Amino acid sequence: MNESREHTLIIWSSALPHAERILEDVSRTFLILRVFRVHWSEAFFRDNLKVFYSHSQRHLSSSAYDRLLEGKMRHCGTGDFLLVVLEDPTPEYGMRETSSGPRRVNVRLFDKKQEYRRWTGGGHRIHTSDTSYETDKDLTLLLGVDAAGFCSRYPGSSREEVLLRRDCTGVGGYDSLETFFQVLDHAIDYCVLRNYECLPGQYTEEEHGDIDLLVEDPAFAAYLTLARPVFPEPWRVYHLVRIGGRDVPFDFRYVGDQYYDTPWEKQILRTRERCRGLFYVPDAENAFYTLLYHAYVQKRTVAPDYLPKLEAQGRRIGVDFRPGPDDAVRLLDGFMERNDYEYTRPVDKSVVYEDAFLQRSVRAFRLGTFVKRTEEDGANGYRYKTVVYRGEDRFVKRGTAWLLGNEYRMLSAMEGCPGFPQVISFREHGEEAVLEMTRLEGMKASVFFRSRDHHTPPIVKSFIRQGLAILDQLDRRAVCHRDVHPDNLIVCELPDGTCGVGLVDFGWACKAETLPDAPVPRNLNLIYRSPKDDSDRYSFGKILSQFWPDLPAVRKVAEDLCGGRKTRLGWLTPYDIFRLFVRRSTWVWKVKYRMDRRLRYPA
Repeated sequence: MNESREHTLIIWSSALPHAERILEDVSRTFLILRVFRVHWSEAFFRDNLKVFYSHSQRHLSSSAYDRLLEGKMRHCGTGDFLLVVLEDPTPEYGMRETSSGPRRVNVRLFDKKQEYRRWTGGGHRIHTSDTSYETDKDLTLLLGVDAAGFCSRYPGSSREEVLLRRDCTGVGGYDSLETFFQVLDHAIDYCVLRNYECLPGQYTEEEHGDIDLLVEDPAFAAYLTLARPVFPEPWRVYHLVRIGGRDVPFDFRYVGDQYYDTPWEKQILRTRERCRGLFYVPDAENAFYTLLYHAYVQKRTVAPDYLPKLEAQGRRIGVDFRPGPDDAVRLLDGFMERNDYEYTRPVDKSVVYEDAFLQRSVRAFRLGTFVKRTEEDGANGYRYKTVVYRGEDRFVKRGTAWLLGNEYRMLSAMEGCPGFPQVISFREHGEEAVLEMTRLEGMKASVFFRSRDHHTPPIVKSFIRQGLAILDQLDRRAVCHRDVHPDNLIVCELPDGTCGVGLVDFGWACKAETLPDAPVPRNLNLIYRSPKDDSDRYSFGKILSQFWPDLPAVRKVAEDLCGGRKTRLGWLTPYDIFRLFVRRSTWVWKVKYRMDRRLRYPA
């Protein structure tokens, strides 16, 4: 892999008293190509920081990012700063622990950055680009050119300080769509999904509507482009970006939003192609099938202008497309089967999911509605994959044969016990298997108890009693579930004001006598696991202590369970009942929410 020799170093304004010493030390190890004194507009300083740090802070919510930026401005200063573009003649790349986790970086410059931060009193008053990607991103945002363009525009080297009055590219609005795509090219993985024939010069909002992008991360895309959400719902992806003096609408579809199946979205970004040297689009095969999927699965009726596009794109990949749902479902089913993709219901609830069309699909009808996909490396090299589908009265799991075979055996051991799924059928096909089981009515305990109305004495008591009964049934059948947590406990409210409880997901369960040799998945939530062999009682005790930490009667049960002692729930005390009433009081919840925010985010 060819790594860039060019890097950026920023000395923020609060660290400028140390600038001369830093520049002298830099010149002993690296070649200084240019030194800029950068002036950002005072009114846009915060927006500049938001764009510049969009990649490293994409994991933060919008409100959390705003708080971080306020602290960043106090810590680093809001005055002019120095941008040093340097060249490392002998870069050495290796692993280092960074604020974003372990990463492969230029260790020579990274170690210098850590040293300079100590000189300037700690914190983050010094910034450097640690990789080729970061260099291109920094230069594109700060100067409007990537590393190669910089070397062409600024040949040679000079230590003379140059004043640069310029905000980050896009701050205050992009001058054109070309500039917008130039920033995306050097900052984020993206792809224009369709209707890109008019881009960039012939695009008009009135004629072409919004621009559909698939991006690696929605928050990153929004922070990078200063896009403004149009709707308050968190699942809406419709944004406005200021380009050429007007607001241009974009849909930021993203990996994991189930607009398409997640492996398919990743493949689209991996195989994307350059279009007219200006932006990225899907390759020929994905361009055809994403448009076919969009036209028939995500629309009530097929738009007339899609049909000639589908015919033309089909010819490019040797597919004879004939307009009509029968041919469309045949082509889609074949493509999805070949690539092991699923029909998925999007997170964005404004997107149509055409059930009437999918009833024609053999793949969708045979398995049911896609629910989730899990693919993980377990400990000791146990690689597994499962895909879950929901039918009218059953769940279907398809995936790794040894994992589903284990779930089949453990569920068979629980046959006839209330509160557990019952096996309908099990089929193995080489390394893959399909397991059908009955569906337990209700919702995850983690969701059920979000409602204040479910924190009543009858529901709390019945939840604990039935949970203890489930543990007793596991003991009698000598089965250890090993993954008891709120997402695997299914709860439903009954007409008499109590609740029913069930336990699902037996993939990692095992017989008690084989426990020491059983594989352990890497993704188990360790907060619910005990160092002892039988962790099910411990796990249930931890759940109770998290749900109702302030109820003495429940706390006693939780302590007994976590200590490995047999227990049963006694009567809730008057204090317990009072605390449950307080939990349901709206005004108390509002006060508690405000106090929690004060404690978590002090002024």
